[in-house]
Amino acid sequence: MDYLRTAWPTPWMGLNTELDADHMPAECLAAATNMYYQTPSLLRSRGGFDLLHDTGSSNDVTRLYYWDLDSKLYIANDNAELFKDTTAVAGVAENVTSMVSFGVGATPTLIVAEEKGAQDHTLHTYDGTTYAKLTGTAVPNAQKVMARADGRLLATCDPDHPSRLYGSDVGAHTIWQGAYGGAFWMDIAPGQDGDIVDWIDYQQALYVWKERAVYRVAGDHPQNYTRQRLYSCETVIPGTIVDVGNGVLYATQSGVFPLNIVQQSEEYDLTRRIETYIQAKLGATRAAFSREMGAYIMTCKDTIIFVSNVANRPDVWTLFSPPTSMSCAYQGPKFYLGSCNGKVYVYDHDDFKDDAAAFTVQLTTGNWDIGDKLKRKNIRFVSGLLNGAENATATIKMHVDGSGAASQTTALTAGTRNLIECNLSAVELAIDVTYTSLTGPCYFGFIELRVVPEEDIM
Repeated sequence: MDYLRTAWPTPWMGLNTELDADHMPAECLAAATNMYYQTPSLLRSRGGFDLLHDTGSSNDVTRLYYWDLDSKLYIANDNAELFKDTTAVAGVAENVTSMVSFGVGATPTLIVAEEKGAQDHTLHTYDGTTYAKLTGTAVPNAQKVMARADGRLLATCDPDHPSRLYGSDVGAHTIWQGAYGGAFWMDIAPGQDGDIVDWIDYQQALYVWKERAVYRVAGDHPQNYTRQRLYSCETVIPGTIVDVGNGVLYATQSGVFPLNIVQQSEEYDLTRRIETYIQAKLGATRAAFSREMGAYIMTCKDTIIFVSNVANRPDVWTLFSPPTSMSCAYQGPKFYLGSCNGKVYVYDHDDFKDDAAAFTVQLTTGNWDIGDKLKRKNIRFVSGLLNGAENATATIKMHVDGSGAASQTTALTAGTRNLIECNLSAVELAIDVTYTSLTGPCYFGFIELRVVPEEDIM
């Protein structure tokens, strides 16, 4: 009797609720938890998230910023508090909206933007000791700041001038008007496309998201800045615009999109295939790019983190289950997560526990039908790269014809050959693999089935 050998379709897919013949077959991977794509066809378990700082606050962490000057992590929450590691910074009146180090040819200053609230100002300075109102010439009441490579400090989101972009003099965060070096302000399509919401500096141009469109501001000096409307889009969710190395991603209430700087139209929604699952979470999301994992990572004030491996599989999402509900993500010298209870966790790529607590790694396939030609078949062997590196116990459960109960369960430990003998009569087969007792990273690559059509069995 001859066996038919067939491999589970590769490369593997991720979370999926929409199936079509052009992109995602029904036999794709249904979900992967605490795994990410190290290559286009190889899943690796994530590292550990270890508690780094506990601010003692029970409020959501909303902003993180690592200041190289003092090698401290600055932690802002939604209760108008700012911490330097775990030490409260005195003088903060409203919620912090952005932070940036600024200084040319001198000791840098930390520039901190707050919400306007009842204040007569929004911008502040911090030298490591004193937190004070930023004073100078025509300092704007802007709620977002960034430093650019040309030595200017930029600011926007002024409640009184919601379409305005401000720029300081070169190297002078106190001078915002009438300076030889080119302090300026400019309006971006006032009265059109709503207010400015967020922005990013990317490839020598400034991209500005208003409520209903994306604009590009380009030029090497304020005198020759050009403003171009790229395309219409839904309102971006602040804190989700991220440089992912080979492009920019941003989120709206409808999904996650690449910034399109060529065709001048909104790109394909990367979350379309998990829309029913992720859409309810998008309003609370914040995002960052993890360099170690090559992933766009979205927190959503929940014990679920959405992960898109844009370096390898931009069309695929997996899930992380962190130690607690996370409210923001940030890539500094390391990758950090801020929690909904005032804590900050740091990612350790080589760890396999969360703060010494074990976590479970799991992947689940969809119901796989080998095809109409085989109809019902007898599955004799299941093999493949099921427990790569053998740093865990891999428990493989096989489900026949949509049954919730496993027809066969097999545990593969270190040193055990990744070959499972079975005798399953099935039209469809689904497999889930759970990795426990981790001693290091575990890997999954593919599944191979050896089957016999039942009409050939004597």
